[in-house]
Amino acid sequence: MKPEHLHWGGALVLLVTAGACVGDGSTSGTGVGSESNPCFANKTCDTGLTCVSDVCVKLDGGATDAPLQEDVSDAAPTCDGNLCGSMCVDDFQTNAAHCGRCDHSCLGGLCSAGACLPVQLAMGQGNGGAIAVNATTVYWTLLESLGPWIKSVPIDGGSTTTIATSTNVDGGALYGGANGVVLDSTSVYWTVGNNNNLVMKAPLGGGPNVVLTGGQANPAIIVATATTLYWPNFNYSGNNVESVSIDGGVATVIAPNQSNPGSIAIDASNIYWVNYALSGQSTVMKYPLIGGSPTLIATDTSNGASGIAVDSANVYWTNNVTGRINKVSVNGGTITSIASGQSAPAFVAVDATWVYWTNPGDGTVAAVSTTGGTPKTIASNQTKVSGMTIDAVAVYWTTGLGTIMKVAKP
Repeated sequence: MKPEHLHWGGALVLLVTAGACVGDGSTSGTGVGSESNPCFANKTCDTGLTCVSDVCVKLDGGATDAPLQEDVSDAAPTCDGNLCGSMCVDDFQTNAAHCGRCDHSCLGGLCSAGACLPVQLAMGQGNGGAIAVNATTVYWTLLESLGPWIKSVPIDGGSTTTIATSTNVDGGALYGGANGVVLDSTSVYWTVGNNNNLVMKAPLGGGPNVVLTGGQANPAIIVATATTLYWPNFNYSGNNVESVSIDGGVATVIAPNQSNPGSIAIDASNIYWVNYALSGQSTVMKYPLIGGSPTLIATDTSNGASGIAVDSANVYWTNNVTGRINKVSVNGGTITSIASGQSAPAFVAVDATWVYWTNPGDGTVAAVSTTGGTPKTIASNQTKVSGMTIDAVAVYWTTGLGTIMKVAKP
């Protein structure tokens, strides 16, 4: 038996034949039985031709007794690396567009050992404090007693803009560093501690600095609804949680006589805060946005509750004395420690998968699953790491050395 090859319909067909077909008398090279014409009725062709699908063709020689096969030139290409959609990615360890997994961008940073490295958005910015972000811009407070209060930088880095300054209030200068900061679609709002104890606002792009209310006692982190601002007064004598309209007015005390409330969070129904408690035990509180009375939802094992964040089910907080990251249901109940052994953890944020926090004690930014587990360090060597926030793709923070940083979420 003699194998033959045939290109037919884009595929290479390997046929096994028993020699050439024998025609029925027509060998003129034209008409039935000739090359490229119909076969004879008995499925044969002129000498040297073979009948394939009722057409006479000339076949090349080939290997003996091989089965029918397709030409692999028409098959899909193989990928020896990682297939990301239609793209073959050879390396998840250093590819900044596919760092650790498909489509995990490092947002301008490098990829090392499958993890994104931080990106510096700005430097030389003074003693950074709290930080906030919208779709285009990062804003942060400065803790300087005289000078800029609020600055901004594009979300991918670039030139910085001074949004508010202590020398631009009613033509005079005010003392006291800016503490908390929050944004809405038109304005940036912040608190001023130390000597002035104010709540203020300015346009997102910069402009007049407006005092919304005064007479506070070292107002700290600030949150907002569409109509109202809320903040705690972290002070030995003040210790109230208060609110004011975003248009300004007389502040309302909504929770008096707290125990050094320092950080605050908000969801669609409530505000939540931690009472640091200089002695005794820290507590976690909530207050309904529609008004009412404060409710105790958790008592920590120690004082030292610092940052707080909330998702649809749980409240999370850091404790810079015990080094733990804790959570409890928004309705109260059993406290669960989801991370321990941290170094003076402070600011905290949460998304659908991870809880993030800063560790000023060792200059790291870390994350852990919302269900707990082994913490992951996502940034290190961040001297005097301070405020922190997140958006859908990145974690942002300030440092006391004046750098504004971000890193892609893990």
